[in-house]
Amino acid sequence: MVWIETMDYATVPLPQPEILLIPGALGLAIAGAMGAGALQRDLQTFKFGWRQMVPITAIMAISMTILPFLGLTFSGDWGMPDDELKDVLIYDDDENKKVLWVSDSDLLPEPGEEFTDELSIIVTNGLTPSFKDRWQPPRTNIDGLLKESLDLARDNGTSNLGILLAQFGITDIVLLERLVPLPSTGPSFQIEERFKLSLSRQLDLLKIDVAPGITRYQNLSSVGFGAIATEGSTVRREISNYASGSGSPFIDGLKPTSLNMRDYQGVIDTNQEIYVAFPFSEQWKLEVDNVAVDPEIALDWATGFSPKNTGTLILRYSTSGTQKASVVLQIILWLIAFVALARSLSDVEVNRR
Repeated sequence: MVWIETMDYATVPLPQPEILLIPGALGLAIAGAMGAGALQRDLQTFKFGWRQMVPITAIMAISMTILPFLGLTFSGDWGMPDDELKDVLIYDDDENKKVLWVSDSDLLPEPGEEFTDELSIIVTNGLTPSFKDRWQPPRTNIDGLLKESLDLARDNGTSNLGILLAQFGITDIVLLERLVPLPSTGPSFQIEERFKLSLSRQLDLLKIDVAPGITRYQNLSSVGFGAIATEGSTVRREISNYASGSGSPFIDGLKPTSLNMRDYQGVIDTNQEIYVAFPFSEQWKLEVDNVAVDPEIALDWATGFSPKNTGTLILRYSTSGTQKASVVLQIILWLIAFVALARSLSDVEVNRR
């Protein structure tokens, strides 16, 4: 009923969601109490077995279902207006683009990284941030490089900020001074005029006034996260030499074949190389016409490939076997610990009888 009300499918007015959720909350509480009582009673008679796993599995499933909602209650998303940024930001969203958001920390999809005393920044995959964007990767020296690039533009030290941001795969910059577009009401924030003027001076950023308080800059020097570049422009090239250049070395973006920025394909010609805006990792695998190419360091930090042949390429990221084994081992250890604890508790109850 709550979903029908929020989607405006009902032809008659319905009570507020808080009222509609009361019977469900009461039923869930009663069912949970009955399940806990039945489980305790069952353990007094029988040892822990597969029957006891049924209510435990149900509890885990319910907990996993409500966790996202609990996160939203703390993030400020609860009760947001129906008008959303994605409704006003016209954008060709794919899995080969990254967006840099600049605003106050409270207006960003996630608290982000502090840029100045008043501004914070965050990089997401596209203009439609999801719940998984709340878990940002560990901080690395790349975060410092990004802030240094923005500081350089803020101090009028460069007129080609787009080239500096292209190495991170950033194709767009969004300045948020309103949480939601007009006519909806919501929190607002005034970005310093100094930073906005510095962006307007950049020769490779195209300003797009989306709505009052919402401004987008398209990076004309970037083609995305995975890119085809001219030979020798990124692989084994120092970042200082790249930053002093006046033109973008990136020719075209790779075509994503999955929704997780892990698989790409394309066609490479002579005098070209592959650049991935990802800290150097041997887990990136490249094949050109079924011939494997080893990764190399690009711009002192990223992953690059310099194939000597031309043809159709397939680029993919392969999770290491060590990481997979460690995750499986953790799950097994937790299951063993849980079963051992449950059996010990059941033995204590039997001995008391």
